[in-house]
Amino acid sequence: MKNRFHTGRLLIPVLLLGLTGGAALALAQPDMPSTDILARLKDSLQAAGASALTSAQEASINTLIVEFMDARRDQPQTARSDESARTAYENAILNGDSATAASEAVALSNARAAGMAQREADAAALAIRIIEVLKVDSTAQVDALVTQLGKSGFVRLILSLAGGPGGFGPGGRGPGRPPQP
Repeated sequence: MKNRFHTGRLLIPVLLLGLTGGAALALAQPDMPSTDILARLKDSLQAAGASALTSAQEASINTLIVEFMDARRDQPQTARSDESARTAYENAILNGDSATAASEAVALSNARAAGMAQREADAAALAIRIIEVLKVDSTAQVDALVTQLGKSGFVRLILSLAGGPGGFGPGGRGPGRPPQP
């Protein structure tokens, strides 16, 4: 009993010292730098030996991305047809009606496919506008990136700016990371 009491008396100061040191270390850390959405594009341009983005190009591309993300955020996540198809699908399952469940499953998948097609079309429109910004003065940057990454790699790089897999948005690897081979 006496041994347990001495251990407890020693453990409390050690824990307090550790917490105090950790808090001091956390306060001494510099603030995290802001994330540069264009870091992968900039790194790829440098690796391809192309000219760096001008400040006007950076501003234009950043504006396009912000507008794209704002428009995406303002769109409803689920269409009415998706909600009604989901409800009808669930009701058919609860009622044991496999024929209706099958037809509602088709309606549900069609509604989801339409939403996915719209997201892909919006991302393509953004990519086209970004490529237009890169081609304002000449096609040298685009040509260098296509030579370095290939057509598919270049398109994936530009589409990554829209977010999603490989991009800065949900599900992406994040900005500043090199494209995968």
